[in-house]
Amino acid sequence: MSDRGTSKAQPRLVLHLDINETLILSDPAGGDSYVDSLNKIIAKLALVRPVTDAPADAALLARWTWVDGTPLDPAARENGAPPPPLAYSTWDVPSGAVRFYAVDALKRRFARAFCTAPDSPGRVYSRVYADADAKLRWPEGARTDSPLCRVEAGIARHFILPAALVAIRELHRRGREFQIVVRTFGTDLHDVAAALSSFARGSHPDFPLDDLSAPALSDTPIGQPTDGPPPVRIPQAELRAHNCFTGRYAPSGFTLAPAPGARAMGVLTDETEIARFVAWPARLGGAAGAASAVRASPALGIADDYLYWSANGCAPWAGKPLWLGAGADADDDDDDEGGNACDHIFFDDNIHDNASDSIVAVRVRELAPPPIGACAADGGGAYAQRRYAPLSGEASRALRGLALVPVPTLRAVLDDQWMLREIDATEARLAKARGAAHAAGYGADWVRWVVDQARTDEYIGGASSRSCPR
Repeated sequence: MSDRGTSKAQPRLVLHLDINETLILSDPAGGDSYVDSLNKIIAKLALVRPVTDAPADAALLARWTWVDGTPLDPAARENGAPPPPLAYSTWDVPSGAVRFYAVDALKRRFARAFCTAPDSPGRVYSRVYADADAKLRWPEGARTDSPLCRVEAGIARHFILPAALVAIRELHRRGREFQIVVRTFGTDLHDVAAALSSFARGSHPDFPLDDLSAPALSDTPIGQPTDGPPPVRIPQAELRAHNCFTGRYAPSGFTLAPAPGARAMGVLTDETEIARFVAWPARLGGAAGAASAVRASPALGIADDYLYWSANGCAPWAGKPLWLGAGADADDDDDDEGGNACDHIFFDDNIHDNASDSIVAVRVRELAPPPIGACAADGGGAYAQRRYAPLSGEASRALRGLALVPVPTLRAVLDDQWMLREIDATEARLAKARGAAHAAGYGADWVRWVVDQARTDEYIGGASSRSCPR
C-alpha cells in the first residue's frame, strides 16, 4: 500500500549530496580514476600506529604497524593472517592510532594503488576491494552508452552509487516532500546532472519506475501536455544544466550565480534569499520565468568555492555553506514549525571530527542568545534576525548525525540501503532535537540548543573567523 498519505506532517527534506566519493567513485578534477578512488576510499579507513622504538633510519614500512600491532610490511606478515579492522567512522579512531591516509609518506606512495599494487601494505584488503568492485559492476547485457554508466579499461560500472539511487527512489515511493541539492568542489556537475536526470526518467536498468506512481499534477513540468496519464518519473531527481549554479564567498557573505550557460537569473547576494531558494526553489521571489524553470526541474546543483576553502586551510567556516537555524529552515521568517519547516541533511565524505579541518560551513543568523523560556511562544522570532555567519568548528562538530553526515564511502558501496537508513535515523534525531529545543525555551532554534548541550565555548566563528566573511 502507498505511503503517500503519511508524510504530510514531516518537515520538507533537503538533501545536500556531495559528488566525489559520495555520489560517484572518481574525481576528474583531482586526476583520480575509478580504480584510484576505490583504492583511496579503503586506504582512508585503514588505521596504523607508529613504532615508537624504530631506528631513525628505518624503512618507511618498518616505522609503522597496523592498528592491531601486526606488521605493515607485507613480507613480514604471517601467511593467512586476517586483515586488521577498518574504522568506518572518523569519530572512532582509537587512542594512539592514525589514519593510514593521514600519514603523508604512506599516502603519497601507496594510496592510489592501496589494494592493487603488489608491494603495497594495503594488499591485505584485496578481498574488500574485490567485493566493492563487484557491487559496482554495470548489469551484464545492459547498454553502456548511458550517462549512468562509465567504462574504464573495458569494464562497465555504475557512475552514480546505487545507495543514493535507492534512497531517492524510496523517498519518492513514500510520497516524501524532498529537495536534492548536488554540491561539489569539482568539475563534474553537468555529468552528474545528466546521470540523475536519466535515472529520474526510468532509464537505469537496475531501477525501473514501473512500480512507482506517476507524479502529481503539481509536479508536472511547465509546458508538458496534461492530457492522458503523465509519464512515470522522479521529478525531484531531475537536474538540468540550467539549474546549476556557482557559489562564491564575498566580503558581504556568500553569493549564488547561474553557472555559465545556465538560465537567465540575477546573482543572489542576500543569504536569506539564498537559503530559501536552496530549500524552496519554486518560491524564489523575482521573475516568474525563473521560478517556473526550477519548478520544472526541482533538483539544484551548486559548484562551491574550492579556492576559498583551500586558501583558508580547509577550515570548516570556509567550506560549502549550509544554512540552518531560526529563519533558515523555513520559507517564512517567523514560522519554522508545521509544514514550513525543513530538515537539511548534508552528506559528504570530507566531514571530519576536526574543528579546524572539515568541508561544510554551517551558517546561522547572528542571534543574541535567548534567555531560557523567553522565546517558546513565538518560535524564536522575538530576538534580532541579523545576517548569516559561520559556526565555529567546535560548534559544527556537535551537528554530526543531525545535519552533517560523514560518508564512509566504502560502506555506501557495499550496502545499497546505507544512505536511506542514514536519512531515516538522522530525521528521527532531528525531530527529537526540535522538540527538546522548543521545550527548553529555544523556540525554533534547535541548532543553538544542540550546541549548548555540547557545551562548546564558541558558537559563531572560531580562531580564524576574523578573516571569514560575515
